[in-house]
Amino acid sequence: DKLSICEGESITFKSNSTNADSLIWNVSPGATPATIPPNTPGPHVITYNTPGNYTVTLIAKSLVGCYSTQVVNITVSEAPTVTIVSKEICEGDQATLTATPSVPGGTYSWSPGGGTGATLNISPTGDQTYTVTYKLAGCESTGMGTITVNKKPEVTVNSVDICAGTDAILTATLKETTGTYTYLWSTGGQTKSITVSPTVKTTYTVTVKSAQGCEGVGTGTVDINGTLS
Repeated sequence: DKLSICEGESITFKSNSTNADSLIWNVSPGATPATIPPNTPGPHVITYNTPGNYTVTLIAKSLVGCYSTQVVNITVSEAPTVTIVSKEICEGDQATLTATPSVPGGTYSWSPGGGTGATLNISPTGDQTYTVTYKLAGCESTGMGTITVNKKPEVTVNSVDICAGTDAILTATLKETTGTYTYLWSTGGQTKSITVSPTVKTTYTVTVKSAQGCEGVGTGTVDINGTLS
């Protein structure tokens, strides 16, 4: 008999002899357990964790000297491995996870997402772990990767009414109370607050970037009040 399995799988052996006076089991090295007690019909579960070729031999003897021998040849194939690189994205963005197998040519099944290719394109709204099952020649393995979703800064900017010829201070205010952020105003300013002196009604924009590279945008308007005559 010949059997083909994947590494890590098990085979159950059992003697079908009903009139043997002795049973002798021989298990090739590398299997677990390495020995089977004599005169035990089974079932016996043998596990193979290393690829290669193995045998299990059963010799059944009777008191009158008759015997029969059965040999089972086992081929243990190496199970492929598959890895996924986790990623960080900003909320609202799309991410692509790629499954990289140790041996190409197999099939993929993603969960969640239901993808069947080597890559999975997703736009999660929060942190999410994804699993891919990779199958090749009847053997399979799984890999896991996580998408971490970083929030975009929520930015507000005050609007100001000024008299002609005076200055206005615009300040970017973040909803977040912790973290490191950089600021870039439409005027070129790179501080949280800027001072401007427009001669006409003007809207200013600030882009705030978090340490994770996520950006939020806020706008504020400076209006010019008329002069007294």
